[in-house]
Amino acid sequence: MKKKLRNNILAGLVIFLMLFSILSTILISYQADKEIITGQLIDQGTVSLTVPGTSSPVTPSPAGPGGGGGGGGPSEEGVPEEFYLDFKIKDTYTIGPVTGDIVYVIFSDSVQYRFDVFSTMPNWIVFEIVGFKYTVKTSEVGYFDLDSDGIDDLKIVYDGVSTTFVSLYVPEEEVLEAPKMTTRKVAQEQILLSPIWTRTGYIILLVVAVIILVILVYQHTKLSGLEKGQKKKLRKMYKSYKEQKETSSRKEGMIDKLNKQKKLLDEAYSGKHISKKAYNAGKDRINVILKRVRKK
Repeated sequence: MKKKLRNNILAGLVIFLMLFSILSTILISYQADKEIITGQLIDQGTVSLTVPGTSSPVTPSPAGPGGGGGGGGPSEEGVPEEFYLDFKIKDTYTIGPVTGDIVYVIFSDSVQYRFDVFSTMPNWIVFEIVGFKYTVKTSEVGYFDLDSDGIDDLKIVYDGVSTTFVSLYVPEEEVLEAPKMTTRKVAQEQILLSPIWTRTGYIILLVVAVIILVILVYQHTKLSGLEKGQKKKLRKMYKSYKEQKETSSRKEGMIDKLNKQKKLLDEAYSGKHISKKAYNAGKDRINVILKRVRKK
C-alpha cells in the first residue's frame, strides 16, 4: 500500500512537471506575441554585443552639420512634443516620438537626461544626448551607460513606430558627458518571462525536484536493504502463521504474501539495488517457506 502510494506520488509529480513545462511554454509564447506587438522586446543577456561592421561599442557622433545617423533636423510641422518618462513611478514606457520631439528621462529628482529625437525612419531612430547622436535600429536593442560607470542604466527598443524605454539602473549622479552605448541583436525566440515568474518557476521546480529525489533515495535505500530486512520479516510471518489455526483462507493469504515478497525481491534485483547472491538467497528462503505452507 505504501509502495503504491509512493508510486502514485511520483507519477503525480512527473505529470505536474509536464504540465508546468507546457504552461511555461504557453506563457512564454503569449508574452512574446504581446511584446512583439507593443514593441517591448526583451533580449537575453547572453546575446553578444554587435554593431554592423564592428564588434566594439558604438562611438557617438558629435552634433552639428552632417553628424551621425542620417536624416534631417527637427520637424517643420509644428511645436515639438515633449515626453516625460518618470522612472520613479514605473520602469517601462512605450511612446511614439517623431523627429523634433523631446524625451525627458527622469531617474530621480536630481538625475534627469534629455533625449532629442534628431530623426526617425522605418528602420532606425536617432537621439541626440548632451550633444552626441546615437542610432537605435529596429534590429537591435540599445543599452546606455549614461554616467559611464560601467553599468547600463537604460534600454531602448524601437520597432519602427513606437519606442520603448526601460530603466535598468538608477545613476547616482547626472553626468554631462557622452554616454556609452552598446547594442545587442533582437532575438525574438529568446524573449524571457518576467523576473518574478522566472524566480517563482525556479523555486517550484526546485521543490518538486527535491521531493522526487527524496522519494527515489528512500526507495533505493529501502530496496538496498531488502534482503536483510526480508529475512526477519519472513521469519516473523511464518511464526505467526504456525501459531494460529490453519484454514484454507489463511493458507491462501500466506501464499499471496510470500508471492508479493518474491515480486518485491525481483524488482529490487532488476533495478540493481541488490546483488545476485542476495537475490538468490532471498528467493531460496521464500521458496522454502512456500513449500512448507503448501504441504500443510
